[in-house]
Amino acid sequence: MSKKYLGLALAISAASAAQAGNVTTSGEDLVIDTDSGIKVKVSDNSASFQLGGRIQWDYDATQSDDNGVDTTDFDVRRARLYAKGHFGDWAYKTQFNVAESDGADGGTAEDRRSPTPSATPGLMNA
Repeated sequence: MSKKYLGLALAISAASAAQAGNVTTSGEDLVIDTDSGIKVKVSDNSASFQLGGRIQWDYDATQSDDNGVDTTDFDVRRARLYAKGHFGDWAYKTQFNVAESDGADGGTAEDRRSPTPSATPGLMNA
């Protein structure tokens, strides 16, 4: 099972490392650039559109000697995706932040709780 996820991770890494440069259509009215994200613009620069972002992947493999159960987990911890561009004098940008469902920091509410006096001797909650 872990080989399946490892293959997927390697395929994604190889695909993201590929660079194509600039592509121009036959009429030379659109210029498509794939160096960093996807950029499309009109050759006279009157309009443009760009997609991009960042993704943080997380893979965890645990081998247990006690009961012989091995577990694997592969998911997206965070993703920040954006679209921006312009049309004439109008410019726009929108960005979406996606995180784990149990918190924007990727942790649980218990991870962010302040310590209690019983859990940490010598500390008192304010």
